[in-house]
Amino acid sequence: MAIVSTTFTSAANDKWANSTWLSSDPSYKLNTELSNWITAINDSTKISLIHTPGNATARGTSDEVRWLLRCRESDTSSDYGFSFASAYAGGGQLNGCGAYFARTAGSANNGSGTYSTIYSSGGAATAQNLSQAHTYLTSYDGDGVTPWFAFSSYSGGLASLNMLIRLTTVNMASGSYYPSTGLGKWIYLTAASASFNSGTLPEIFCPQRGTAAPYIGINGTGRLLRAARPYSSQGDGYFFKLGPQYGDTHFLGEPTYDMLISNTSTGAWNDTTVVESKTYTRVYAGLWVRTA
Repeated sequence: MAIVSTTFTSAANDKWANSTWLSSDPSYKLNTELSNWITAINDSTKISLIHTPGNATARGTSDEVRWLLRCRESDTSSDYGFSFASAYAGGGQLNGCGAYFARTAGSANNGSGTYSTIYSSGGAATAQNLSQAHTYLTSYDGDGVTPWFAFSSYSGGLASLNMLIRLTTVNMASGSYYPSTGLGKWIYLTAASASFNSGTLPEIFCPQRGTAAPYIGINGTGRLLRAARPYSSQGDGYFFKLGPQYGDTHFLGEPTYDMLISNTSTGAWNDTTVVESKTYTRVYAGLWVRTA
């Protein structure tokens, strides 16, 4: 399929998710794009959408709403995946973004069930302060071995990113350790900053069955996207492909080449560059994704 890219806006003091979920809500618009992407992948053994803000028990101003994305590679012994783009219904992204595991369905956590978590350690609330008008961008590719989905928001220097990237292990060195079960071949990038030109790349998480030995995936917080970047004061305008990713103890896989890395002095949010006839848009702190 062709790259699908969409932009939309919210006015100052709009809610992220109204008590009656409205098609005009930013969360509803994000849900449409996320659902379309998962439908395009069409493989529930890789990823499925099991909970949305529309399934939340309550959507009052201070109620937490999120998406749960099950990513367990046909492993039915446990329920694990990602807690994606967690936010207060009234606005304000929470730190409840990252991996969930050992889930049991139920009414807890505003209808999303009971589960253990590995959540972002970053302070993300400033990036979704909906007292200001926001611009949002989604872009995705649901085809091939390494599909991906990017969602970014921006408002006057406040930026956030939630991104899902499928990895492939086809080039993994023969004989290398990689768990035979319990790990989904995805990484989730989540970040927010009051300074768009922050030098810190997004924090990353894996969908995994647990954190016990033998260790798999990423077992804690503070692990950042692995990406070589040019020196900030000298590498303006240079771009690199996003390279292989590693967990705490082993190789995780390689992403598609639909992402580029620059230094934090190159471009502004939503700026574009064309490389090899492909259009890339800057979404966060030196990370660019394909939009055409």
